[in-house]
Amino acid sequence: YVVKKLAAASDASGCSVVYLGKSKNREFENIKLATEGKPVLTITDSANLGQKGSHINFKVIDGKLKFELNQASVTGSNLKVSSQLASMAI
Repeated sequence: YVVKKLAAASDASGCSVVYLGKSKNREFENIKLATEGKPVLTITDSANLGQKGSHINFKVIDGKLKFELNQASVTGSNLKVSSQLASMAI
């Protein structure tokens, strides 16, 4: 496996997993367009990005790190999530 910093959103289409930290949340729409319909897992940690199409979005609730799972977005990307992982999502 290789971890790399993307130079452009279009580079995301060749990845298996893309993580966008809070400082890069403005890039989400471009990443989403570049990976649409491709099996690329997108993970974010910014407010509302789970609802906007991120597959997994981390958030802090009552001082604990939790995650949202956007099942429709996952399915649209031809990915599958185990029932165990889905059961832990909020």
